Amino acid sequence: MTDQLKTHLADVIRRYNTAPYRSGGKRTFATLILQRGTKRIPLEHKRIPDEWPKDSTVPEDVADILLSIQFDQKKAVASLFDAAEAVSRWLGLELSWEEDRELGKFLISCLVKAGYYDIEDMHWNGKRVEYGLYAKNQEVLERSEGDCYTSFQPFPKWTAPMDDEGRQLVKPSWPYWFYKLISGTIFRQCSR
Repeated sequence: MTDQLKTHLADVIRRYNTAPYRSGGKRTFATLILQRGTKRIPLEHKRIPDEWPKDSTVPEDVADILLSIQFDQKKAVASLFDAAEAVSRWLGLELSWEEDRELGKFLISCLVKAGYYDIEDMHWNGKRVEYGLYAKNQEVLERSEGDCYTSFQPFPKWTAPMDDEGRQLVKPSWPYWFYKLISGTIFRQCSR
């Protein structure tokens, strides 16, 4: 059943502006970002294809990433940035804040169009309403969250705060120089 969820969501991503999901119009900014990939060409450029190439697996990859994240009862704005971060990390995209926001809006709207989530009032906060995502499809909740950060095998030793795949170490609760001080690397450097 999870393959059907992924296939349907990938179809929504691939045919976002066409029937049966919409009646046409310009491609979204986020569709252009995904189709452009890691190429650093302007988003208005004619080298970005008008339609997804038939051999492109990006919609399926994005659908798999989105379905591996649980958005149920989470704030909509936080969810859109979480979705954009996960997809851009996986695809190796370096996006500005605006591109990140547009990609996240597109991804969350794809989940809503697919019928997996609804956006509803979460709570009233002063003069504004916070919106949240609520799962409509029980199968989305039953799908296990993807976790690429745990393993039964030891990970390679960290040599930097971020690895090649974009994973980050947790920020230390004290300054980095203090960590170097207590680990002895500053003393070893000073004694040379």
